Amino acid sequence: MFIAFSEKRIVVAKLLEGTKEREEARFILQNSFRDHLSADWHEIEAWAKDLEARYEGPFEYKPGEVFWDMNNTRSDHYFVLDGLVAEVWRSANDESFIYAFVGGGEYCTNEFQYLLGEPSCSRFEVIQPTRVLILRQEEELQVRQSASPWEQLSFKVGRAILKKRRERLRLLSGDRKTHLLRIFEKYPGAQAWTTKEQLASYLGVSRATVYRIMDGLGLFASKEVL
Repeated sequence: MFIAFSEKRIVVAKLLEGTKEREEARFILQNSFRDHLSADWHEIEAWAKDLEARYEGPFEYKPGEVFWDMNNTRSDHYFVLDGLVAEVWRSANDESFIYAFVGGGEYCTNEFQYLLGEPSCSRFEVIQPTRVLILRQEEELQVRQSASPWEQLSFKVGRAILKKRRERLRLLSGDRKTHLLRIFEKYPGAQAWTTKEQLASYLGVSRATVYRIMDGLGLFASKEVL
């Protein structure tokens, strides 16, 4: 009887822990909505709570796992709570390279399918342990078809994504050392979890160049040595 009672307490404790994690995750998501739509928040708060309730999770992904792969035709919307994910593209020469990183507080979706109706030409690969909330495409379609601020939110998020892409192009045309420092500052997990191959793929330089840059900066937290 004592063993059964102890096991029941463990189950209850896990349920409470899971409930607390979900509440914290949804609080982070709500704050993100508020940041993007602060000007009209008092008018759309009820709508935002309904939208938040449509997200599933949080789900945990391990390094090496993917949100979606090349040729995927779904367009679920992901909100990253914490962690780091790489957006991997395939070049005209069929070579893979990291186009961008996505970290805590940022959104991502299969833009090829969502905007163009085409299979994905990229995959989102997890770099460090990552937690996400997911808005399934079926739920997103219902929200989009209703009279709601969804288009406004999508525009704000899309503009943030576009700004990040333009910033990457600007930084890559300049000093790689400065760009690397900006990445480590924006995504703290990048320094500890990325390999030199991944950083080289992102910066468009050789692995040896990444090593020289990090050696010159006194940074040795990357997962590999030369």
